[in-house]
Amino acid sequence: QDNADLRGERGPSDNDQRHRLSLSGTLEAPPAGGRASATRRALAGLRLSYIFTYGSRPPFNVLTGADRNGDTNFNDRPAGLGRNTGRGFDYASLDLRLSRRLALSERAAVEFIVEGFNVLNRANLQLPNNVYGAGAAPLPAFGRATAAADPRQLQFGLRLDF
Repeated sequence: QDNADLRGERGPSDNDQRHRLSLSGTLEAPPAGGRASATRRALAGLRLSYIFTYGSRPPFNVLTGADRNGDTNFNDRPAGLGRNTGRGFDYASLDLRLSRRLALSERAAVEFIVEGFNVLNRANLQLPNNVYGAGAAPLPAFGRATAAADPRQLQFGLRLDF
């Protein structure tokens, strides 16, 4: 790269994620009436909350892994490639929370909680290996994921209000 050539440094920023979608909401079962069935009484007060998140592929900088221009920095890009021209992997996750609150007295209640993160257990890959190599053909590991986000996780909770 040439510090005097700012046009060569034009490109998307590290945070240039073109699409991001987040949906969230809560569904709650209605309270049971006086003559409700056993099933309806069991479901009464259950609350299901959800968050779905999707993010499109973020950019990454493709590097040669060598000092192509002789400036003693090993952060050079292959000839003809601009800054952050590579694209990583998209991200999607569904988080769920199921809870039920039970009154213990007029002033005290307990809430039972089950939460799941990435419940679909989707492999959300992180930024790929960005070293293209100095040759005309890319290295075998170029573009492959180097890490993944957390797999499905479950947690249980108990909350006491008084």
